[in-house]
Amino acid sequence: WAGGGHMDLQSLAAYQSAGAVVINNLWTKAEVTKVARQWLSPSRVIELVKTMHEVLPTKLQRLDLKKPKTLGDTLNVVFAGRMTGTRNFKEVAEVFRKHFSFPLNKGGKKLRFIVTTNSMSTGSTNVGEIDFMEVQHNNREQFHALLRDEAHVVVNLSTVEDFSLSTYEPLLFGVPVIVPSHPWADFLGPDYPFRISGFTEAYGLVKQFATGYNDCLKSFKKWEGGTWKALVEGPRNRPAVDVIRQLVEGHENMLHQRLEASEGG
Repeated sequence: WAGGGHMDLQSLAAYQSAGAVVINNLWTKAEVTKVARQWLSPSRVIELVKTMHEVLPTKLQRLDLKKPKTLGDTLNVVFAGRMTGTRNFKEVAEVFRKHFSFPLNKGGKKLRFIVTTNSMSTGSTNVGEIDFMEVQHNNREQFHALLRDEAHVVVNLSTVEDFSLSTYEPLLFGVPVIVPSHPWADFLGPDYPFRISGFTEAYGLVKQFATGYNDCLKSFKKWEGGTWKALVEGPRNRPAVDVIRQLVEGHENMLHQRLEASEGG
């Protein structure tokens, strides 16, 4: 979909030929619908929309905010995920680099920059020297321990995601995530307090966490008890496995009914 043109048409043709389309996030359906309106008649668009089902890779849960971390003299800032261009690692590295080069304020907090990833190379990111970062190649257990015990804030400036597990998992452990104003992050709601539109705002938000960490946690908790709670308890919180099971069972029932109604029973 990013390239447009023939890819749009191929995707629409495939979607139209399917009995059901299961979309594993809460933003792509709207984008597909926009493109469909450019190419298809209104009746075809309506038919297509009926076949598309938004789901999630896992059933969302309330976030663990019972034991918020305290901030000592060091703010632990984390990048989680693949160190690639689409995950905008170069921009994140620049946010880290600026903070590394320029103190936040007189006698301000120290910053520790941690990259937790499975990527073994940064060749495609062209970020230059990254010795000021601590790169950890963590397994799942180590990643969760980092979130639970050390991380104060995660930075995810990805240009595009499906459903972003590298955003959801830190949130689940009560770690705020700085996200860009892109459709993939819309599941967090318009009032999510740590959304940025560019590099400068990302820099400012990290500084905000360093100088007013407790205030950031208060706004995070308020959002969790409102918008996030409504999503978790609402109709959009549907895991893929449940929806696929319903679709298969519905299709089987339809076939049985058709056979029973047909000649020969």
